[in-house]
Amino acid sequence: QNDWKPYLYQTDNWGKKWKRLIDEQDMDSYLLSFWQDAKEPRLMFAGSETGLYYSLNSGKKWQKWTEGFPSAPTMDIAWQEEEDDLVIGTFGRAAWVFDQIAYLRFLARNKGREPSAALAVMPPSPAWIAAYAQPPSTRFIAEAEFEGQNRPRGAMLTAWLTVNKSKGSVTGKKKKNGLTIEILDENHNLIRTLKPKKIKHGFNRFYWNLDRRGPRWPQTPEPKKNQDMEPGGGPVSPGSYTARFRYQGVTDSVRVEVRADPRIADLGKKLAASEDIRQKLDKLVEKSTRLADAVRKRQGELELAEKAIEVLKPQQADSLKKKTAAVRDSLKALMHKIVNRSDKQGIYRDPEVLTARLGKISAYLRMSFGAARETVLLLMQQAAQKTDTLYNTYNRTLKKIWPGYRRDLEEADIKILPVFKTLEN
Repeated sequence: QNDWKPYLYQTDNWGKKWKRLIDEQDMDSYLLSFWQDAKEPRLMFAGSETGLYYSLNSGKKWQKWTEGFPSAPTMDIAWQEEEDDLVIGTFGRAAWVFDQIAYLRFLARNKGREPSAALAVMPPSPAWIAAYAQPPSTRFIAEAEFEGQNRPRGAMLTAWLTVNKSKGSVTGKKKKNGLTIEILDENHNLIRTLKPKKIKHGFNRFYWNLDRRGPRWPQTPEPKKNQDMEPGGGPVSPGSYTARFRYQGVTDSVRVEVRADPRIADLGKKLAASEDIRQKLDKLVEKSTRLADAVRKRQGELELAEKAIEVLKPQQADSLKKKTAAVRDSLKALMHKIVNRSDKQGIYRDPEVLTARLGKISAYLRMSFGAARETVLLLMQQAAQKTDTLYNTYNRTLKKIWPGYRRDLEEADIKILPVFKTLEN
């Protein structure tokens, strides 16, 4: 009674001799729970009245876990084998899950020392293609309800990265030394490339959303040379994939097992059945993006022309400014039929805009598994017709106004605009 010291003893000879692993020098309150990793016995966790402690060297040295965990009574510790998660129960501060503890085993095997290599990738747990739904409760909980934090969707990838500590985190400006994560399918085909913008010295967590490479959408301008972020696309099927990391000349790979939601029968077959419509949508998005890029390019050329007009004499400049405004208004009106307007206050969505039609198809495909239903097929047909109409409008409008406007500029010795070429549909 009134003994608040922590006690933990270990025997390795069937109880003939016991060795004390924890005393009052290691923690400042009594012990409530203990867990030793079966895969790496040097890794240990101990729960006390005032928080969680861990050891990487069989209990010779203990440290308090302070990263995102409260100083609360830690009542129980359990290992979830399939996901390789450590589940910790507290008194009054809920349950906590430490996702994928393979990196802690790595440190224990390395006797707590940092890896000597610039890159070391940890084996991931299986990733799940799952159906998500909003829970039957308040939609916007604000301060009224408690809501726990869920793990991000997709495959969790953990890697050690050695970064110059004097520079802190790295934003990936040096492309040749930046981190690249390549996802390959079972046939070793590259299906997705991730380039994290920010990394830090130590263990980093990255997430692959279980998707393939996707097309750039019309509302996203063409990236510059130093902006090579790849957009995501449709979901992959259940199976085995490879995550290949490249960093500072070092390459390391791990296998990623992607499993199907067991609540959905024949999920793999259903995803395969929807692949055809997803590919058609990607091609239609690419086609629409080419049109949006062409309009933006013409708008950029107009901006250059406007700057050149500013140095002309007022009478000549006024005439060309009016003609420039007319061309700019025509392009702007066409762009507003491709993407939603950005000059409207609040949430503005026009269902007739091309990207809205394409987005509705994409939403239907995300919300359901299996072959496309009649609604999606009808929407695809309407979006394809809308795209063809806008291509014809672009070509007809530019063919009518561009040559004359270009001629007027050249008469003023402004030779900026290229000859108009029909945009192939």
